[in-house]
Amino acid sequence: MILSFCEDRFVELILKKEKLYTLRKSDRIKPGQILQLWKHNPRNVTKNPYQFGTAICPVVDKMELIPDDNKVIHLSSTKEEHNQRYEIKDVEHFAHGDGFASWQEMKKFFPKRCIIYRIWLSNVKPTLQFYYTVYDNKQGMGYILPPDININDYIVREPVMIAGEIIHPDSLTSLNNYFIRSCTYIGLNKMNISEMIFYLGMDEYDLFPLKYYASVLRVNENRIFEMFSNKAGRDFNFVNGNWK
Repeated sequence: MILSFCEDRFVELILKKEKLYTLRKSDRIKPGQILQLWKHNPRNVTKNPYQFGTAICPVVDKMELIPDDNKVIHLSSTKEEHNQRYEIKDVEHFAHGDGFASWQEMKKFFPKRCIIYRIWLSNVKPTLQFYYTVYDNKQGMGYILPPDININDYIVREPVMIAGEIIHPDSLTSLNNYFIRSCTYIGLNKMNISEMIFYLGMDEYDLFPLKYYASVLRVNENRIFEMFSNKAGRDFNFVNGNWK
């Protein structure tokens, strides 16, 4: 099930686990569902949408917002021990839990009296796409991961055939001189099995070293594609022993 968010701050707060829930006017989200967390609606391609994380919905609360009276009424809950009607005493704390700076700011999003559903977020994890970046000097695109993120959580460790060469995970390769130096093939992106991931290295002298990876799409055995900016890329064909 897809949940989309329109503001960068909500993405950051969710991944920091400081935005604990989201309020929606629909009751389509049910407890136990795995949620795909998106920046912008994936159908609105003009906004460059992307999935930044996943989560699980443990509980859904039905609530009534009454902005004019500065009230929030908890009506019912899918969690049995909370399935009762009561008034939320601290509306500021309630607003903070949804990522707003204040109750007054929240009221701008919900200016009229309404029934809403509070969808709690648990087991929040960033997707690999969240770390996708453009390297400097037309070095293509890839991933820059902080030390607490393990690439193995996002990949399938399978060999691939490229340009007549079978490449196994953890092996060094230049992809028949596509790369200017050999790098380590890690595996395939779980969410896009045509995407090959290569380990480039890390900041050796940093106390908390970042890890750098290259992303190359396998179109077929003799054709690959690589992005060189957020909106531009090109394909390469292996012909007579060379990439062209």
